[in-house]
Amino acid sequence: MFIKNTNAGHLTVIYGPMFSEKSGALIHHLSLAQTYQNKKAIVFKPLSDVRSSNEVVSRLGTRMVATEVKDFSDISTLSNALNYDIIGIDEAQLFNESILKFVKLLLREKKHVVVAGLSLDYKGNPFGHMAELIVEADECIQCFACCSVCGQPASFTQRVIDGRVVTDGDVVLIGDKESYEPRCREHFERSI
Repeated sequence: MFIKNTNAGHLTVIYGPMFSEKSGALIHHLSLAQTYQNKKAIVFKPLSDVRSSNEVVSRLGTRMVATEVKDFSDISTLSNALNYDIIGIDEAQLFNESILKFVKLLLREKKHVVVAGLSLDYKGNPFGHMAELIVEADECIQCFACCSVCGQPASFTQRVIDGRVVTDGDVVLIGDKESYEPRCREHFERSI
């Protein structure tokens, strides 16, 4: 989980369902680089994620100051990122296609980029541009939650409203335990 001493950029993608401590893994990854390798780190998060302001917060309570951005099309965001050794991006699935160009530009500049996000939406389909980031990655870290039905490792996120499984509607609904549950393959209900 340390920055590799290479002459090339390095992309680490952390993915999994909700409640799998992806943000915690991102914070841990960057904190190790800061603490033990004296690397300068910055984290970006989507402006649309209103659950916390100006910080990334894990389920276990670890926190890191974050810069909120709408997308990565603003050149000043890239200029800012280039001042750091390691660049984190949380909730990557919520960003538009500008995230792909941003990450590739950082890699070309020999930066270490750590991206965390949901790999699948609540319908069980690839979420946002996460699949493209996973394919581009030098290193992938899959996180698992515990299935809310049986306690086994969960890799899916089930949308549940008022105790009922929801399998249709808008893909993006910012929420937490009131709207989502982690599920294993056996207990994940997919619309057909």
